[in-house]
Amino acid sequence: MVENYRKKYTVTAILSALSVPRSTYYRWLADGVTSVLNKVEEAIITLCRKTKYRFGHRKIKKLLKDDYKLDRHRNTVQ
Repeated sequence: MVENYRKKYTVTAILSALSVPRSTYYRWLADGVTSVLNKVEEAIITLCRKTKYRFGHRKIKKLLKDDYKLDRHRNTVQ
């Protein structure tokens, strides 16, 4: 999107309209944007969908340990 409007507007103006920090934009340019989820994130999302987003981090953490044998900190699950 930035490349499309770059000829007409400055990068700073485009990013402020999108509420994206400049540093984040340039990091994305350097590293590339990846939307690949790791195994833990996929397991957490699957459990949340399975329980229809009704469980909190404590129950999801317990299910993660029981079903997937993954022990993660509560902040990770949150």
